[in-house]
Amino acid sequence: MTQLKTSHTSTRLVTTRVLQRFPENFEVSSVAWRLPLRRRVHLALAIPLALAAIALAARLFGLGDKPLWYDEILTLKRASLPFWELIADAFHNKHYPTYFLAVSPFVGADWSAWMVRLPSAVLGAVCVYLVASIAYRVSGRVSAACVAGVLMALSPLEVQFGQEARSYTLTSAAILLSLWGFIGIISADRAARSLGDGNQPAVLPWVAYVLGMSLALNTLSVSAPWFVAVNLVAAWLWWVGLTPRNWSICPWAAANLAVMLSWLPGLLALANSNYEAPLRGLDWTPDLTWELVHNVFAAAFGLRVSDLMTLNLMPAIVPGLGILVAALALLGVWSLRTRLGILITLSTAIATMPLILLLVSLAHPMFISRYLLWSTGPYFVLVGIGVAALPRKMQPLLAGCLAVSAALSLAAYYASETKPRWDLAATYLAEHGSPSDVMITDTGLARIVLAAYLDRAGAAAVKATEFHDMPIVKDRFNNGRTLWVIHGRTGQGTVEQVEEFLNRWTSFGTPNTEVVFGKHIVIRRYGPDANP
Repeated sequence: MTQLKTSHTSTRLVTTRVLQRFPENFEVSSVAWRLPLRRRVHLALAIPLALAAIALAARLFGLGDKPLWYDEILTLKRASLPFWELIADAFHNKHYPTYFLAVSPFVGADWSAWMVRLPSAVLGAVCVYLVASIAYRVSGRVSAACVAGVLMALSPLEVQFGQEARSYTLTSAAILLSLWGFIGIISADRAARSLGDGNQPAVLPWVAYVLGMSLALNTLSVSAPWFVAVNLVAAWLWWVGLTPRNWSICPWAAANLAVMLSWLPGLLALANSNYEAPLRGLDWTPDLTWELVHNVFAAAFGLRVSDLMTLNLMPAIVPGLGILVAALALLGVWSLRTRLGILITLSTAIATMPLILLLVSLAHPMFISRYLLWSTGPYFVLVGIGVAALPRKMQPLLAGCLAVSAALSLAAYYASETKPRWDLAATYLAEHGSPSDVMITDTGLARIVLAAYLDRAGAAAVKATEFHDMPIVKDRFNNGRTLWVIHGRTGQGTVEQVEEFLNRWTSFGTPNTEVVFGKHIVIRRYGPDANP
């Protein structure tokens, strides 16, 4: 009898821990709890994994098709440096070295865009897993997890940055992990109460919160607003009594102390490396306008495709999709009105970065879509919960419509030119140029990108010359050398108008040829036979 009682108690403890990890609103039946619980555990694992597999496939498809742009070339160059040089270069340029160290095994002399971007693609799939897990944890509904995961998996913006050799998907995955942990912390005793055992703390959410927050802060500084916001939410929930019964300020303070201690060395190194020029390198962001705000929100939350350079939107494939998604998110807010702690947490996770960026942009422009990536996951969670709040007969049809609409938008992303075709331009120059030619780019950034592709094409002797080397350019041209004038975008900052730049070279005569590559690159060739 004692052995039976001990076995029953152990089983209840294991069940409590499992329920704390998975949906907390699952009510346990004293007669038939075993089979439903097993099924819930399987679903809680299988559904996010299946959605993550879809997300990975979407990010691996065409992963190397779009060329690297300036920021990705910097990733390539920095990740190729020796260990200590990599760390010093990252801190000097206001970056933490975490992401670049993770990418370094994937780069080499014979680099490929596919390999350099592979870590981001995998991390993008991890983000989808976490979003589906959060939706299932909060709602306990398969439909909510599927809708949230599918939208995250097929969102053009998410796929775009999942195919980007930069640290944004790593930061997004880390923030979502901390959000997953925080939601588990503030709702840890719901499952325990259903078993009458409310004194069993869930360790995994605390570990997830500390690891996720530490990783986010040590990857990108713009994750700091979320660290502040989540602590304000925790303080408010504790003040109004919405935290679990076994929750106290001491473990929360200890968790945040661990986060701070992990962040402090990198923060000090970052400050020390930039104390003489704290604003250096921050002049590239576009000015804040209503059009920019609309474009950024539409790309982040409305599943629209945008040009990465100009942030301009491509034509909408499914008109009204963003409005439908927003309406379902509001329905999700309404369905969570009785669970104020969860609602406030998700709303804060969505709104923190847009509000901070808008406020900062009043003084210095910072409002761009990449910094809203970690707001989209919680937003899609609300959309999934909104779908799950509808009558059951409507849910499969609506979920299918959302999936098809997102897939159509994503197909448009694959077919669109979202990055300048420097790969094609470099191939053309490598085939038609020679080591004795003179190449002039409109900016030094274009020279860096072009040089990386020329080196890769085996044309290392063909060098791009800066515009300010005009005496050398004229001397070589007058001595019979061919002149190539190259104008093209490399990043999101403002650039000189193409006609303005090209008109500077009228003194060299009429160009022999003019070739356009995509939307952003124009190359003119001036030869000796073109002299006036």
